[in-house]
Amino acid sequence: MRFAQLAGYLVVLALVATPSNIVARQSFPPEPIRPIAGSLVLAGHGNTPDAVLDAFLHLGGGFEVDIVVVAPKGKSRSAARWKLRGARSVTVIHAKAKLDKKLTLALLKAGGVWFEDKAEALVRNTVSAALLRDVLARGGVVGGQGVGSMALANLSVDKKSKGFGLLPGSRVHLLNTSDESGSARELDPILTGGDGLVGWQIPKETALVIHYGRRVGAIGNGSVVVQVAGAKGWPERRASIRAVDVFEYGDELSYDVDLLAWRRSAQDRMGPLFPPENAPTPKVPRGTLVLSGGGGVQSPTWNRFIEAAGGKDATIVCIPSAAEFDPGDEPRSYSARELREHGCANVFVIHTNDPDQADKDPRLLALLEKASGVWIDGGRTYRMMDSFQHTKSHALMRNVLTRGGVVGGSSAGCQVAGDFLVRGDPRTNRTLVHDGYTTGLGLLEGVILDAHFLQRNRHEPFVELMKNYPQMLGIGVDEDTALIVRGTAAEVIGDQAVSFYASGSDPVVLRKGQQYDLEKRSTAR
Repeated sequence: MRFAQLAGYLVVLALVATPSNIVARQSFPPEPIRPIAGSLVLAGHGNTPDAVLDAFLHLGGGFEVDIVVVAPKGKSRSAARWKLRGARSVTVIHAKAKLDKKLTLALLKAGGVWFEDKAEALVRNTVSAALLRDVLARGGVVGGQGVGSMALANLSVDKKSKGFGLLPGSRVHLLNTSDESGSARELDPILTGGDGLVGWQIPKETALVIHYGRRVGAIGNGSVVVQVAGAKGWPERRASIRAVDVFEYGDELSYDVDLLAWRRSAQDRMGPLFPPENAPTPKVPRGTLVLSGGGGVQSPTWNRFIEAAGGKDATIVCIPSAAEFDPGDEPRSYSARELREHGCANVFVIHTNDPDQADKDPRLLALLEKASGVWIDGGRTYRMMDSFQHTKSHALMRNVLTRGGVVGGSSAGCQVAGDFLVRGDPRTNRTLVHDGYTTGLGLLEGVILDAHFLQRNRHEPFVELMKNYPQMLGIGVDEDTALIVRGTAAEVIGDQAVSFYASGSDPVVLRKGQQYDLEKRSTAR
């Protein structure tokens, strides 16, 4: 992080009353982690299987793709194979060749660029690095085989030198065997605990494939190992990605691993262990939290939210970014519609999937600075984290509370308000805890929040979760129900119930009008 950028970030933090665990975690400080542009195909040593070439062509645009091959000095070993498999055109660049106008134009129209083994000398050509990024930005694919694939990553470990940086926050290690067993610990001396890097171990005749910005799979004859080293009490994280050995056009590429989750795991291990052994007391020192469990948000909940925001003339910002929208779609917010139907005159919708926009967009930041109410719509928790966590918008949401305003949310909007995040797995909402997505927005410290609680039978897995984290207070909010939190007092409103889990004891289930003391972890008298 540049000094000026860091200084700006610290200024924002100084303006808000930041919760204690967030202060500790800012000591790194964490930053948003973004999907990559385009697709990457990184193949190991040995012969590259046809299935890898087929997947590469598919990601580049199918039979209409123009491919540029970067070859070492001498004849290209792969050009004929690309033509045989249906590429529209193949242009060969030798690694030490001067990038003249003709070759530059070839790269500018390419849908795919492939580095053959030992063609990494072109790494030192910064112009070609920019051209590669342009290929990816257009939705194309960049790949390579052997040392050529390592050169594309962030660090080429075997050479101890920087690569193109197309796979940031990573180190790639290639095996000389097609079987990872027997070499399973080769990544250990490469990764250092707390270095913020993900290690990828690619066996012979196998490729690591990253597509749709974050989906990770493997193709070929072996299995790719992905690892994050343990540090500061954090455990090591390690998985094996089993490769598929056949790829046919029209197939959906395999998706076993999420890139952003693993990079977030590596970043987490740069900071203190979370959750801490001694969790902070759950409280909202100023302002109000309104936590809805999903289903229908009832009028009494909207009325309490509007009252806490300062009335129907208050400036209210609605955030639907946990939902999925197609590119170019106008973001739809059910909370904005409901609040307008309840008479609110100044309701604004802000939506982004880009953390840079959440960090720097003047209009977006100005609305949050002015707002006395913020509502986070439902969807998937990971989308909200990817878009807003560790940005200035995140800090300004907290500042709404410190100014005495209100922050509310339903379903995923409820879950992300907590300290410890659940259901953050980008692949499915059925995973309760997913490494890399275990921290929420921290608007209510010391708690784990879940929604749709009894309606989706989430009680039993939640009991097991609380056994692992007895220092935290667990709160499960039913549909058609909300929890209103001021200070350490939490009041239940709505038709169903809220369940509280404290220190491994049986849950306390409260209904409309009943209150819970978050500090004493007991029913309020």
